[in-house]
Amino acid sequence: MQNCKSNNTNSLNKKYRKLFENIHNRFPNRQTTLPIKTLVVPAKNTRSKTIPRPQNCFIIFRREITATLTNSGDRKTVKTLSKVAGDRWQELKKDKQNHPDKDRDLDFWKLLCKIADCQHKLMYPDYK
Repeated sequence: MQNCKSNNTNSLNKKYRKLFENIHNRFPNRQTTLPIKTLVVPAKNTRSKTIPRPQNCFIIFRREITATLTNSGDRKTVKTLSKVAGDRWQELKKDKQNHPDKDRDLDFWKLLCKIADCQHKLMYPDYK
């Protein structure tokens, strides 16, 4: 798999596109409530006045779960959303442990995390 280690913008753009191709090739039928490009962009409304940290896999997954559950029409508390996301994340990890040689949902979220890392480096080239 490709990683975004380079600070060169052209190189990052190429790796970003390759990662997108990779995710579409490996998970052609995977649907998300939010568009993938929305999931990988760091949140704009933060309390911090500094550059936000890159998102990890769970944060991206939780954004998707929150969008899915809030679109269902039921009003849920942040506590409930966090509990559901945490429980589902643990299920994904167990599923991957049971099937280590196959592409599973956890692999999808890890690949999205790599895309988010590239996106972060493109948006904030001077971060750390």
